[in-house]
Amino acid sequence: MSEHIEKSNKGSIWKERGTCAIYTRATTVFGEDSKIKDNESQRTKCEAIINMKGKFVPLSKRYDDTEVDIDGLDRPALQELFNDIKLGKVDTVIVYAFDILATSLKNLGEIIKVFREHDVRIIVAGQGIDSSKLSGRHMLQYVEELALLESGKNKKVSQEQDI
Repeated sequence: MSEHIEKSNKGSIWKERGTCAIYTRATTVFGEDSKIKDNESQRTKCEAIINMKGKFVPLSKRYDDTEVDIDGLDRPALQELFNDIKLGKVDTVIVYAFDILATSLKNLGEIIKVFREHDVRIIVAGQGIDSSKLSGRHMLQYVEELALLESGKNKKVSQEQDI
């Protein structure tokens, strides 16, 4: 567990000022934050983090998935974000909540893995998680490991059903 945490100290997440991307996704999930289900409300909350911290250079490009019924990782804006991350254009991703990134642990684990592999900092504005802080890195590592456990459990159940 600490191997990933130690490794991430050396990457771009420690830049004093870096490029940041805001990712939003329309949702129909109604919970305690049901007011924050549209892209613009999420963007406003994320922009407040940028203004408060003052350490980011926001990209003008918008990463907004507006189709509510697209699940999984095959969302156009998410794929664009991944591409820009791989090209080194993004140092930090700001999202309102984890469930905006993914609704399953498996998918969330895959997203976190991409961020980690490219030393991209993530800030979850509505949940106070920041991967530049030790507690944030621990939380992301925990989620990633839960995703691996869930994936292994699902494979085992699938294999048992095939018998």
